[in-house]
Amino acid sequence: MHNIKEKINHCISVISKEKDSGWSKSYDCVDNLIEEYGDDLFAERLLNDIPGNISAGVVADILNIAIWSTSDNGAGIIKTAAKWLGECDSERKVKIALALDVVLVPEFANREKLFSRIRSSFPHISIP
Repeated sequence: MHNIKEKINHCISVISKEKDSGWSKSYDCVDNLIEEYGDDLFAERLLNDIPGNISAGVVADILNIAIWSTSDNGAGIIKTAAKWLGECDSERKVKIALALDVVLVPEFANREKLFSRIRSSFPHISIP
């Protein structure tokens, strides 16, 4: 694979196939993306390059795997996703952040305020 778009498309294909059967090859694909992008701003860089028609769930799957694979243990990804929620200016970013397998806003009161804001901005988004 020669360029980042090919690596992303390959990763999407592998993750889509492995979703219900484990992630044996998906980790290698995500590692290739991490190698390309680095840990710093991984989520932002991925979002800039991944096609807009790819579901928030698939993007979240890539980020969930990357959280376990980056040298900072996903700290940069988690920080970026929390920022996306706080900004509440992009439906796609909010959907991706909500689909992650991590708690982005641990304080209950702050979480409820944020979820209220998200519901107001994007009433059709299901919030867990």
